[in-house]
Amino acid sequence: MKSGLDLSQAELLSALEASGAGITLWDFVNQTRAASSLTNQLLGLPEDAPINTIAQFIQQAVHPDDRENLTKTYQTALDSTANSYEVGYRVIWADKSVHNIMCREAIKRDESGKAIKMRGVLLDITEQKKIEQEKMEAVQLAKEIAQKRTQEAESNQRQQEDFINTISHEIRNPLQGIMGGIEISNEILGNLDQLTDYFYKENKTTILSSIEKLKEEVKQLKDNNNLILQCSNFIKLLADDVLTLAKIDAGKLPLHITAFNPKQNIQNVISLYRSQIDGKHLEIKLDVEKADFQIESDEQRFKQILMNLLTNAIKFTEKGSITITAELVPITGLNPDLVEKSVSTIKTLENLSSYELRCHVIDTGIGITPGELGKLFVKFNQANNNVSSKHGGTGLGLVLCRRFSEGLGGKIEISSEKGLGTDVVFNIKCAEYKLEQKLEKENTAIKNYSGFLKGYKILIVDDQSINQLILIRFLKSTGCTYQLANDGIEAVKKCEQAKETPFDLILMDIIMPNMDGLEASKLIHQRQTEQGQPLTKIIAMSGNVSAENKEEAIRAGLSEYLIKPYDKSKLFEVLDKYLITPKSTNIKSTKKLKSIAAAGRIDEIKSSATRSAGMFVHTAKVETAPSLIIGIARSNLLKIH
Repeated sequence: MKSGLDLSQAELLSALEASGAGITLWDFVNQTRAASSLTNQLLGLPEDAPINTIAQFIQQAVHPDDRENLTKTYQTALDSTANSYEVGYRVIWADKSVHNIMCREAIKRDESGKAIKMRGVLLDITEQKKIEQEKMEAVQLAKEIAQKRTQEAESNQRQQEDFINTISHEIRNPLQGIMGGIEISNEILGNLDQLTDYFYKENKTTILSSIEKLKEEVKQLKDNNNLILQCSNFIKLLADDVLTLAKIDAGKLPLHITAFNPKQNIQNVISLYRSQIDGKHLEIKLDVEKADFQIESDEQRFKQILMNLLTNAIKFTEKGSITITAELVPITGLNPDLVEKSVSTIKTLENLSSYELRCHVIDTGIGITPGELGKLFVKFNQANNNVSSKHGGTGLGLVLCRRFSEGLGGKIEISSEKGLGTDVVFNIKCAEYKLEQKLEKENTAIKNYSGFLKGYKILIVDDQSINQLILIRFLKSTGCTYQLANDGIEAVKKCEQAKETPFDLILMDIIMPNMDGLEASKLIHQRQTEQGQPLTKIIAMSGNVSAENKEEAIRAGLSEYLIKPYDKSKLFEVLDKYLITPKSTNIKSTKKLKSIAAAGRIDEIKSSATRSAGMFVHTAKVETAPSLIIGIARSNLLKIH
């Protein structure tokens, strides 16, 4: 390293080194290089490195990958007329670490413009480069994340749009069936009117012919109404699926454990789809005798799984058969975290023996390819686009089936072969409930509700005239009398006006203008309590299916929560439950207590009264059974003041 700098230069050099900068002086005429001690340190060179030319410097100090470009940069700068330039390159230190150097060069030229000297100031900018690189990487990562989120958002948007379009399609199709069916029904009714005119105008022969036509028209009307009902059921199932999925995603779908018979449930579900099955001339094969037991699990979820699987089997099977098998297999454990402990839970889960209810739904339909199987349990997806366009559906059914079966401690699996059919097997865990005894065969005959409410008085409260009309037609055959109220205010007034002969039951819509059903129900019961009258049974009728709304209605004093849409049989079951069954139970209990009281069997009275003393005293007539009251009082079961 050449010395000989004067004082001012030394001071400048000292200032530069204090700032971390090195300095180099090239003399191209004498082929020499003068550099500060810090310069060689920054370049990773020894103090006495034999460097006198740029070529030697590049060869000994510069990173091999940068040598060619740096040589060209120096040559271009020196051959040009520029007096200064900036260059960057990498160097390798003795410890093999790579450092980034930034150098600012000033060129001195002779009269002809030839470079004769060059002075450079250089800095180690490795840390700056690292920070810049990290910033660049962070920016790039942020861009990638933003791009990914944008793609996901666009994908979600597309999925939502596809879902909305699918839902719109799936709803509009059955709505078309309903609207078209109504028009056809009106046409048929018009034809019936014309046919009845013949009875008055034509001779006997023509009348007989007209009767045959009348029968045919009636048959068409029934078939058409079945179509309307089928479309309505489809919309209801679709709405249930969407709502159920939303509840699952929100973590708000508890299980309800009740006792039920799987075989009977399977038979009931098949009956719901009988018209579709018969319409396609499909054969139903059942092997469910091994599931003819009373078990405890979530009956509603079991039915939803079965309904979705049966719907798919019917939809994708043009000819052949559908086979449903079911059996109980001993196994252990429900998932207690998912089970809602409620009044409907007959026993605590910890004390129950557990079984697995295993079911197969096998069809001879179009089948599924291995590549399509993986798409079946993804929300809003179907095996392929042709499936959706040809057979319809939202892509929710199997997703719900998997969620339900897993929630009940089981699973669902599908095996299929294109063109040969599909076998779907699912299992849910359940508990025995008198498993050793088969259920007694229930009377499967349809209960005759004709005239069963004769003498009863019912108040219908609904702001929608169509709902009023449907209820009136449903109740027409029951023999009851009824009155109408268009909102809660009218309902309260009607009950006030009828306090001498009060209503036996109120069918109360919940969401109404002026005064809603809950407020009206509370006010009606409040006034009945103030006047010392028994509280009228009130049945809520609502299209809101949330558990919160149902619980709110029960807390408000309503006896039952009937979800719209409901069919006539469901309505009649509720009316029977709250009007007919309590009455018959009370009559039987009264007769029994009169009998045992007359015989003086106080121990038996005590046993019976322990179960429901209040009910027996309420239903028995004191003047005809004084010994009954005395016996109960002496047994300290009731206090008589």
